[in-house]
Amino acid sequence: MLDGDTIRIDGEQVIAGMAAPKVEAAHCDAEERGAKAVDQLLRLLNSGKVTSSRAIRGADGVSRRMVQVDGRDLAAAMIAADVARNDDGEKHNWCS
Repeated sequence: MLDGDTIRIDGEQVIAGMAAPKVEAAHCDAEERGAKAVDQLLRLLNSGKVTSSRAIRGADGVSRRMVQVDGRDLAAAMIAADVARNDDGEKHNWCS
């Protein structure tokens, strides 16, 4: 695990259909969720069998996979826990 929305699978960086605030240098309350996202992601990854779809490289060059834990969509679980939001492929400012 690299941060609250990034893990490595088969040596590739994976963003699992979600965006979470980065952990370092929080500038507002919303960015403070970065540490909570890391904790939640670690808890979910350790709660069952982790599986993923094949990697698809996006226009930005980043490989993405849908990741499941015991068949449950990891991104949906993180979004439901309010520590991440849907990844629409755009960079968003968490503080605005």
